[in-house]
Amino acid sequence: MPSNTDISKLKELYESLDRLKESGEDVVAEIRKEINNIELQYLKENLFPEMMKTLSRKISWLRCSVDMNLQFNGEKQLDYSFCKSGSTVFIRDKYECNCPNEDILEESEMDSNNLEIITSTSNQTDAHDTPKRSKTYTLRVEFPNGKVFQGNVVSDTYVAVIKEINPEKVDSVGLSHAGVAVVSQTLDSKYAKYQKPIGGGWYVMTNSSTKAKGFDLKTISDELELELKISLVPLNNSEEAIPIMGISESERHRIRVTFLDGRTICPMKVLEALVEVVKYAGVDRVRELGINCCADNLILKNPAPRYKKLCKPVGNGWLCNTCSDTITKFNQITEISQKLNLGIKVELV
Repeated sequence: MPSNTDISKLKELYESLDRLKESGEDVVAEIRKEINNIELQYLKENLFPEMMKTLSRKISWLRCSVDMNLQFNGEKQLDYSFCKSGSTVFIRDKYECNCPNEDILEESEMDSNNLEIITSTSNQTDAHDTPKRSKTYTLRVEFPNGKVFQGNVVSDTYVAVIKEINPEKVDSVGLSHAGVAVVSQTLDSKYAKYQKPIGGGWYVMTNSSTKAKGFDLKTISDELELELKISLVPLNNSEEAIPIMGISESERHRIRVTFLDGRTICPMKVLEALVEVVKYAGVDRVRELGINCCADNLILKNPAPRYKKLCKPVGNGWLCNTCSDTITKFNQITEISQKLNLGIKVELV
């Protein structure tokens, strides 16, 4: 969590930026760099962990899956949208952040002051307390021909299954973690140590949880119609294996687009809906909108290596970055339609 000094420093940097912003970018470039570093630390170590803690307490008892998107415009307004499994209703709303900056800074500083006390208290255990251990699972994957992959090292099982399936086929599914494709022929500068070679120039991204790996394999199985049986198996054999169930057709959200001429598309892969709308609207016009995706324009020609596989051609040498979730793609299509007055109907189904 940022210290008092960091938070006070950020406030001072904001004030300096306001004073000097008319002096030219060369004057404020270093200030912006410092601001970016402290903001990133604050979001990573302070804001989102607390948000997730609060959200988990409120949502953990529910039995539905939820797909959500959150955007903050830097000017006191939060936009959020979500949908849940089993429902075609798409909720979108705004929230005005009315808390004065001084109150926020004071609260952050109090949190920082109390951090050491909170940490030391949470680590104390009574003589009669028994430390709770998290359950540890491994993956078991069974192919229709009876071939089984299972080992104590989850990453090894994950990599072996992907190699068995064929990395080119897996690549077509378009899965990624931390902006890095699950299978790739390029090593990422940040996550290279998590990319395991499987031959033929292919690497498998293993920086994900055991459950995420299981869901990846289930998604791959469903998309490629492999009929794999995937389950989580407790290492201590304390309970039965837990099968990983895929998302049913009724729960898998898709984007339906109806054009002015009456033509309707609702592809199984939501990225295809986005690509089709970009082509329909005109790639140059969409690029001029400046829609942000992965810290760059949605429409680009030279994507970072980690996004290259996820960028799809849309004409005139341009690519569309499809590295985003369903809700984000829905919002992108809606924004394109509204700003370019396309008059198309966009639905999440």
